[in-house]
Amino acid sequence: MILETDLLVLGGGGTGARAALAAAEEGLAVTLVSKNPPGRSGSTALAFETMQAALGPGDSPELHCHDTFTCGRSLSYPHLARALAGDAPGRVKDLADLGVDFKRDLYGRITLIHEPGQTVSRSCFINGGGSQLMKVLVRALSRAGVEVLPDVACLEVVLWDGSVAGAVLLDLASGNVLPVKAGAVILATGGYGQLWSMTDTAVDTTGDGVALAYRAGATLTDLEMVLFYPTAVVHPHSCKGMLIPYEVFLDPAGLAGRLLNSDGTPLDTSPLPTRDTLVSMMMAQFHQEKATPNGGLWLDLASSPLTHGRKQELMAQHLPRAYIRHLGALGVDILESPVEVSPMVHYSLGGVLIDENGLTTVPGLFAAGEVAGNVHGANRLSGNALTETQVFGYRAGKAASSYLKPLRAATGEDMVVRAARGWRERTLGLLAPKSGQLRPHEIKAALKAEAWKHLGLERNDGGMRAFLDFLEDASGNLGLMGVLEGLDTPYPYPLLEALEVSMMLETSRLVALSAIAREETRGHHFRSDYPDALEEPSHTQVSPQGEGSVIRRAVL
Repeated sequence: MILETDLLVLGGGGTGARAALAAAEEGLAVTLVSKNPPGRSGSTALAFETMQAALGPGDSPELHCHDTFTCGRSLSYPHLARALAGDAPGRVKDLADLGVDFKRDLYGRITLIHEPGQTVSRSCFINGGGSQLMKVLVRALSRAGVEVLPDVACLEVVLWDGSVAGAVLLDLASGNVLPVKAGAVILATGGYGQLWSMTDTAVDTTGDGVALAYRAGATLTDLEMVLFYPTAVVHPHSCKGMLIPYEVFLDPAGLAGRLLNSDGTPLDTSPLPTRDTLVSMMMAQFHQEKATPNGGLWLDLASSPLTHGRKQELMAQHLPRAYIRHLGALGVDILESPVEVSPMVHYSLGGVLIDENGLTTVPGLFAAGEVAGNVHGANRLSGNALTETQVFGYRAGKAASSYLKPLRAATGEDMVVRAARGWRERTLGLLAPKSGQLRPHEIKAALKAEAWKHLGLERNDGGMRAFLDFLEDASGNLGLMGVLEGLDTPYPYPLLEALEVSMMLETSRLVALSAIAREETRGHHFRSDYPDALEEPSHTQVSPQGEGSVIRRAVL
């Protein structure tokens, strides 16, 4: 059986939901698939409360664009930064109309918060954060008649005559391989933060969209640009990987905490630095061998001049209730006991090369959100991530609709069915017993550890080439990979992991090649062998060619 739809949206986070809604408004038959149920998939549901839009006095889309470009260390694609800033006010209005609860003042105006890197206060505060945003979008999907297929992964985007003809999906509930005929596909699969062992990203952000796009022939850009959030917990172990929002915890107008090195000396964080600057400050302490016992710095709220009760009030005002409950459930009183924090992988800045409407270099293939690059440049402003989901999700949904309207439906049904048969054979091959069999989670764990070691916070040519050697060996061992669970197992997660592994290895290789090509330090890309930024900003772009890859430098 082959499924048919006008538009296939891959990803159940904020970008995918907004793209599906925008296309459904145009009367298209839209199918949205997600590895987890929408609302519990990807990074949007984990996001904090702020979304940037130029709504206040003295602000403008031009100023928002300027701040995005400046904070991005002059590496944002200008056409993308302009689209982000220009559309942001309209997308906030859309969300308010859908029922998203923005914090407002006594006059009903959306409250605007100032965050590092902003010339003026620009961050709209969503009560309940990304979780509440997703609840509203999921309800809207139902009202719009979007067909939602949860617990489904994409294995391949299929082309016919150079254009998108459909895709091959894996139904994780049944283990069935499903061919889908579609006139266009929107990638909204999120980033690739799970390539690293030290990360606070959602477990399903394994870089699928980057690998799918590359295998379909699309060009990728700035994959080496990965944002490290400066203050994620490394100890106590019970909350390791939990993000501590320094914009709230270190702000003198907030909780008034401090970052201390192993000597107890505080870092000067006033005014609050942008994320890449704070990461650089912390790395300087590490180089001076002033890290805490678990390789971080102390985040200390006990010395805050505020009372415990006042700190609790501010936590309740500025952080999601679920976040506060989670801290309590872990038995950690962060308000009175210092915790060790360190930079961890938080956000993918690079991704699939797109135009301002999300179109990739492959006809019929669109990308939006964190899977796409590069609106943020070498560093992202806090609050611009949720803005990106809504602006480019909307644009991709509308553009895909326009792409489809003047065209006949995709006719490459034979190509889609043939691809599905090939994937069925591959999945069956993963179930066959093998001598010296490797489990998918073993390969994943080794990959993530090596990526952090050689392609993590600080990079150099020798380490990254050693990582490429590791990837070559790991790819050569894929033939030994197998799973014990059969296709008839409900939600065969080991099978999903096995299919993710090859995409993770592919994406990791492309990230490493891009990082080697960028011979400078810029934003979150720290090269110990090239400590200075080049005078002329440029993008890395990687494209498939034959059996290899072509890396080129594109000057702004």
